[in-house]
Amino acid sequence: MTLTQYLKQKDPIRMPDVIVKNSEYIITNTRTLRNGEVQKTVYFKTTNSLLQSIEYCLIGGSFYAVDRDGNTKNRSCFRILIR
Repeated sequence: MTLTQYLKQKDPIRMPDVIVKNSEYIITNTRTLRNGEVQKTVYFKTTNSLLQSIEYCLIGGSFYAVDRDGNTKNRSCFRILIR
């Protein structure tokens, strides 16, 4: 499912597999943790008020919601294709 399809759902599916294009998000910060894991702070480029207000962390190909302190919480349904 695409991001557009996800946002247009009338009866939302719980945790669908939503593929996000590079043009649909912006990376604002990148950091490498002690274990070598790379975390990227990302925001969606959208007019959808719900998605505009959430900061995500991109780890590998998956998006994770973050708390107020920037710590990862739960894996979201959004992901990118890694080539």
